[in-house]
Amino acid sequence: MAIGRISGSVLKSNLTRNGVDLAFETNLLYLDVTNSRVGIGTSEPSTALHVVGNTTITGNLYLSGSFSPDTISVNNLYSTDSTAIQINDGVNISGTLTANTFVTNNISSAESSAIQINDGLNISGSLTANTLKTDSTATISGTLTANTIVTNDISSSDSTAVQVNDGLNVSGTLSADVLDVNEISSSDSSAIQINDSVNVSGTLNSKTIVTTNISSEDSTAVSINDGLNVSGTAKLSGLIYPTADGTDGQVLKTDGAGNLSFATVSGGGGGGDSTAADTITYTGFGSNNVTVDTEITVGSIDSSNSISSASKVFDSFSTTDYDSAFYFAVTSNDASSEIGVRSISIMHDGTTAYNSPSVGVNNGSGDHLLFSSGLASGTVSLYAIGNSSANTATFYRIGLGDSTAARSSTYISTVINTDVDTATETLDSWSTSLYRGAKYYISCTADNGQVSNIEALVVHNGSSAYISTFNEIYSGSSSIITLTAAVNGSNVEVSASASANTSVICYRVILGDSEYTSGGTYSKIVGATAVSSSATALDTFDTASYVGANYIVVSYNSAESAAQVSEVFVASNGTTASVANSFVSSKNSQQLDFTASCAAGIVTLSAASTSGGSTTVNAYRIQLGRPPAGDSFKIIDSWSKTSYRAAKYFIAIKGTDIGEYNTVEATILHDGSDAYISTYNLVMSGSTYSAPGMITLSTDVSGSLVRLKGVSTGEQNMRVTAVRHRVPI
Repeated sequence: MAIGRISGSVLKSNLTRNGVDLAFETNLLYLDVTNSRVGIGTSEPSTALHVVGNTTITGNLYLSGSFSPDTISVNNLYSTDSTAIQINDGVNISGTLTANTFVTNNISSAESSAIQINDGLNISGSLTANTLKTDSTATISGTLTANTIVTNDISSSDSTAVQVNDGLNVSGTLSADVLDVNEISSSDSSAIQINDSVNVSGTLNSKTIVTTNISSEDSTAVSINDGLNVSGTAKLSGLIYPTADGTDGQVLKTDGAGNLSFATVSGGGGGGDSTAADTITYTGFGSNNVTVDTEITVGSIDSSNSISSASKVFDSFSTTDYDSAFYFAVTSNDASSEIGVRSISIMHDGTTAYNSPSVGVNNGSGDHLLFSSGLASGTVSLYAIGNSSANTATFYRIGLGDSTAARSSTYISTVINTDVDTATETLDSWSTSLYRGAKYYISCTADNGQVSNIEALVVHNGSSAYISTFNEIYSGSSSIITLTAAVNGSNVEVSASASANTSVICYRVILGDSEYTSGGTYSKIVGATAVSSSATALDTFDTASYVGANYIVVSYNSAESAAQVSEVFVASNGTTASVANSFVSSKNSQQLDFTASCAAGIVTLSAASTSGGSTTVNAYRIQLGRPPAGDSFKIIDSWSKTSYRAAKYFIAIKGTDIGEYNTVEATILHDGSDAYISTYNLVMSGSTYSAPGMITLSTDVSGSLVRLKGVSTGEQNMRVTAVRHRVPI
């Protein structure tokens, strides 16, 4: 019912309705007594307080239930418990908004005043503000549009992009799966640290950037206006730069396979590669020994010293130099033109020498050389007997002894443990993420006088490690060392125990899954190759340069999680090729099947994977040629005839036995079929020899190579050093 004016003492009794609704001016104020509701501007209130029109509150508004106005204009809006203040449209607040939970589709600040949040901000809809300030975490699953954002933390926990169209200043942590922004800047010395990838389409200005990957997916350059500091390996446009500085005056030199190193400039001017001349050192002729480093020696037995059916010294060394020596040898039966590659080891205990049987592969029938050992007057000798009237050989020797020093490089390391006893202990350790497998040449000397040497192959598949030991020889009645391998955390650990306190020296060759191809005179790295279930070419070599090779090969298939390390022997006579291998695998069977072929003098080593496609293979190669039968010259240097037309040499020769020196200059030119040489400016420090001095130089074209050759005029032991300038085709 509606009532008119009421005055005086009847006001109270007239307003006691007892279940009867009351209306003032129809809907100006309506009391729904039945449903306990109050309407303002409506005669049908749907909630406890239902206001139709604008509501102005100049004080505080406290709500414990639902509040649904069209517009709220309030200085302060509070929620003191965990109940959410939920606004489905817009909220305009000129004062402070304090709430434990605030759920809204849209918060907007249309002026320059900041929306400041001291704790956390969770918005499922849109937030529009000129300035947003938050002291804690801002987690936004909808759209955040603001001219300025000042926050300790903005995070995106899913793949939704945090998109900033102007500037982003972060004093805390910015965590986002996707960050789409025109510009990120750091105005102080703090680092912008990114753990995955950063793709910037605008400008990136920062004093410090710490990241694992910066990429430009289009043709736009990544431009750095100040400095770029790289603490690891830098690979730019396929070129791998050295990680350490050279010496004063050195220049960068390439090996033609993308690897840069520092080299000494030995001359200048002119064209070609004369500004970065090569230094070539050759020691040989009578002694046939070329010292490569502290453990490696390369030697040869030429036709003038060929081995027949009578026992002859193959190689020797002092007992004080080495305890053990491991040989990779290329042997030739000169009567039948057969080639073989062999692996032999020898050791001594100071009184007696011991050698292992040779293993390898022959390009014909039967072993060319049979080996034995002896020790006399402090000299350890490896003897050989030939199976024909003339057998020649070249060899690559790894010598290990008390003078061997521990060292480490990318692929080759010497590991020393002077006190391995009955308790198992770690002998060597390497990262599972950096390396896949290793070959060990191991020499052992026990306190009780017993000695042994042994070879081992080690590989891992990420969770387990596998080891195979072979070619073991020992002076006593049984082995003195036990080797095991395991994955411990992020490392492969090769462990050992011995029957007595034992000094152990290891020469290690190690490889990872992503090596780069590079080469030297006696060894080469065969870079990562994807091998399928069909035969895939791994490596080639020209028989004009090499006739035999020994490979250490690592392989891994991520789909099968299977790995293998193999030792492979390849021999060729220039027409056919033979291959043999041993291995240790994480599978119950061999992962790689190896084949070798020879066409037009080029040997190809191929492999097929039993793990299927996408098996990654890397290898370390030792390669050797041999002196041609009936020819006593030595190859001092060689280079590609398709890459260079001519070369100029300045050569210094030292007669180590007589203490005399020669210098001579030589120029070589070729036409693709023949090579021509001119020697001049001979200078001699002594009178023992007349012209042409201690060495007669010659040249020829052999296969794809131009060779500089030398023949001794009488002196047995010489050291030849040359500086070479080549002129490209």
